[in-house]
Amino acid sequence: MKTKEKRLVLGETPARILDEYCDIYGVPASAAINVLIMDVLRKRLARARLSSGKNILQSSAEIRQTSDNPPKSRKKKASQIPDDFSPPRSIAQDEGLNYEKSLEVFIDWAKGKGEVKADWISTFRNACRGWIPERFPDLKKGNSEPDLHEF
Repeated sequence: MKTKEKRLVLGETPARILDEYCDIYGVPASAAINVLIMDVLRKRLARARLSSGKNILQSSAEIRQTSDNPPKSRKKKASQIPDDFSPPRSIAQDEGLNYEKSLEVFIDWAKGKGEVKADWISTFRNACRGWIPERFPDLKKGNSEPDLHEF
């Protein structure tokens, strides 16, 4: 892909913000500005094209395809635990936990508190590594029946 050199003169505040952003994220100024152009100006240009009826440049899809940066995936929206939630058995088993009982405790916790999460499998994995074995040591394989009312 050919690059065209463009020079920008920034005011003091925008220059300071750009410098701080580049320092924090370890990116060159051109990369930060390219992302802004692709994310913000591309959308504004598409709206302007629609309102003016002109197609001066290539379409947004064509611009996206020629971008050096792949499109970012959208952030997953948080939701309540699905009724059919069934994470991989290996998550509990890798921690030495009884899968069925751990899942039962976890679902009761999520529904009882009305929890909303974006990634329920990761939340279950973290629970199996942390609070489930701490609060319910009897869920470790080989132990007697757990007292699930301890919660």
